[in-house]
Amino acid sequence: ILDRKNREIEEIKSVYRAKQKESEEMIRKLEKKVQSVLRESQVICESKEKQIAELKKISDQSADSVKNEWEKKLHAAVAEMEQARFEMQKKHTENIQGLLDDTNHRLAKMESEHKARSQAAVSTAKER
Repeated sequence: ILDRKNREIEEIKSVYRAKQKESEEMIRKLEKKVQSVLRESQVICESKEKQIAELKKISDQSADSVKNEWEKKLHAAVAEMEQARFEMQKKHTENIQGLLDDTNHRLAKMESEHKARSQAAVSTAKER
């Protein structure tokens, strides 16, 4: 009975050792898989971070580009308004100059008429 029980115990021990080796092997395989998955996950995370950084850079460049475009349009509009204002001032100055010339012409005409009348009055007075 003891021999049989010892054989059973030995069989159980060998089955236990086999199962323990099997589980240790399974644990090693699973650890390798976990490490592999971790590496893949890190690589994916790094590539995603790079993509995010590139997209952010592109977005910033695009925003800067749009800002520069609007600034150019604003400067162009301001320059156009300044040019229009300058043209209006120039036209206003020309109109004032035209009025001045017309007024000087009328004044000269009135002065010559006045001079002619005064000479006529003086000559009429001398004749009398």
